[in-house]
Amino acid sequence: MSDFRIKTYPVGQIGTNCYIIFREQLKKAIIVDPGDEGEFILEECRKLSVTPEAILLTHGHFDHIMAVKEIKQAFPEIVIYAGENEKMLLNDPSVNLSTNIGRLCSIEADRYVTDGETIDPAGILTHVIATPGHTEGSVCYYMKEEDVLISGDTLLFRIPGTYGFSYRRPVENYRLHQRKAVPSSR
Repeated sequence: MSDFRIKTYPVGQIGTNCYIIFREQLKKAIIVDPGDEGEFILEECRKLSVTPEAILLTHGHFDHIMAVKEIKQAFPEIVIYAGENEKMLLNDPSVNLSTNIGRLCSIEADRYVTDGETIDPAGILTHVIATPGHTEGSVCYYMKEEDVLISGDTLLFRIPGTYGFSYRRPVENYRLHQRKAVPSSR
């Protein structure tokens, strides 16, 4: 039986899903999309007895990044990953929409990833899939060994993710997502 675990925590005013992903034996963790409530996320890591080694960002909107600085301050060695085309959103509060909630947020990733790249944070082999649409640099993270796809806002409950931002054209994005469907490992 696998010791791979995913814990889901809705955080912030929008209830964005933040994930703590880890292997019980390694006690190292990945935090995905820490959208807010950094102290709560850190406390959950303590309760799980895991040390965060990486933050994976599916994209750079405020509701996915607001707790990054707080977590990085607690764990300075943590590596922040984001899509290569997401720099503008991460750096500019008017573009990542944090100005709209009156809490300006600007962050920098340590590592910008590209489509098709494979990374290995916290001992979890993870494939990067560029899925521009919701934002120009949106990415999904596929953990093939466990048949898990972390999609951020690329996919929402029963529907493709939102395209309400002027970054790309919806039809072009929908076709792109159809071509990039993740094959089942079953």
